[in-house]
Amino acid sequence: MKTHDIRQLNTAEEMRCTYEIMRALNNKMTEEEYYGFCAKFIASGYTQHVLFDNDKPVSAIGVIDTPLMGVVPNNAYKIANVATLPEYRGTGVSLALFSHVTEARRAQGYVDAHLNCDRLNIRGREFYKKAGWINTTSDTWTDKILVEKRLQQKMMAKL
Repeated sequence: MKTHDIRQLNTAEEMRCTYEIMRALNNKMTEEEYYGFCAKFIASGYTQHVLFDNDKPVSAIGVIDTPLMGVVPNNAYKIANVATLPEYRGTGVSLALFSHVTEARRAQGYVDAHLNCDRLNIRGREFYKKAGWINTTSDTWTDKILVEKRLQQKMMAKL
């Protein structure tokens, strides 16, 4: 019987356990380069949300919670990366983790969310669509529910 556990990792040392997952995105990155990447972006509010299967990290989502070079406004977050071990792809663990992260952020009062996905990344684009996000420009996606909430707030403000 499998048990899934989702944890938020806040330090570069904690994130070391996700190296093999993130290496699936960039197989040229060494473990020390990855550790340096994590340490650098933690100062910008970078955290990782990781789904563990029987204590093995199998899927990870990197999130930036603060404005980063003007890209992410206040009360917003940016999905920096999504990765899953190849043998767990297509099993639903990534969607469960993605749903957990977005629902938790909405409950915490975030008003905007973004991610970038290359238009050639067909699998990624299908995944984000399935997760309920919408493609707002050629490479940018946003949380559909937050878009709808903002539109409702604008309509109410006009009344």
